[in-house]
Amino acid sequence: MSLSRRAFGASLATGLGALASACSSSSPGPGGSAPSAPAGITPDPRSAMRGDRSFVYETGDHLEGPGDWRPTESVYGDRSGRPMYLVGDSMAAQLASPLRAAAEAHGYAFKPRTKTKVSFRLPATGTPTERRWRRAVFDQIRADRSRRPLVIATGQHMGDAHEIIRTVEGLRAVGAEVRLVTVSPVPSTDVPPEVAEHGRDHHWRLKHWGSSRAAMREAARTAEPSIPLLDLQPLVARGREGDTYASVVDGVLVFGPGSHLTDTFATRFLADPLEEFTARDVAG
Repeated sequence: MSLSRRAFGASLATGLGALASACSSSSPGPGGSAPSAPAGITPDPRSAMRGDRSFVYETGDHLEGPGDWRPTESVYGDRSGRPMYLVGDSMAAQLASPLRAAAEAHGYAFKPRTKTKVSFRLPATGTPTERRWRRAVFDQIRADRSRRPLVIATGQHMGDAHEIIRTVEGLRAVGAEVRLVTVSPVPSTDVPPEVAEHGRDHHWRLKHWGSSRAAMREAARTAEPSIPLLDLQPLVARGREGDTYASVVDGVLVFGPGSHLTDTFATRFLADPLEEFTARDVAG
């Protein structure tokens, strides 16, 4: 089953690499010539500035409009398998590609339900749009309760540890098994332009480890029963030199615009940890 995950990851990485090359060669610089780019980096930093994002942006499974609240009903992987939901904001969306690979490896029915700047929280509070989205996603999870849905949650604004535990308890009450993934670190500057200028040896400086990371770690540790948690910090903050970290790992650009991981990096370096994380104790 792991062959399907590797095949998916290799196919996606190859396609993204080809797209990056095409974008780079089609973007003329001053005087009409294509600008040079650091060699041997995937995706090309200049194309990454325009986005190297998860498939959920193209399929519409990630809601971006401020008034969009109705989640899709898309399913990836084995439609008859155990439902696996991904819920949260864009920090969750960046996990969709490797989690889709994990779903295919395990025979899960993968259901990404994410929305820009809106973390999944219970009870469903917030603006009218936020409340509608949270309730609609919760209703989908509840409708799957007889199939023991697995919910992977992350987001920048999940609240304090008490609020995170309350959200988990609300999901557990409808038969869901919940696991937390911390948000990824936030660099102090936009990384792709720096790599485009300085090359593959560039290192990024930390702004912070991610809003809600500390609260998620505390919630996972103190909840009864405890909540399984995967911390992205050591997976993303690699190649440390003093107080900086490698912007390019094994030829792969870590960050795209802002604080988001490139889809190429997430697919290559998070697929195995997420596959193991989602497989752990699945019969419990």
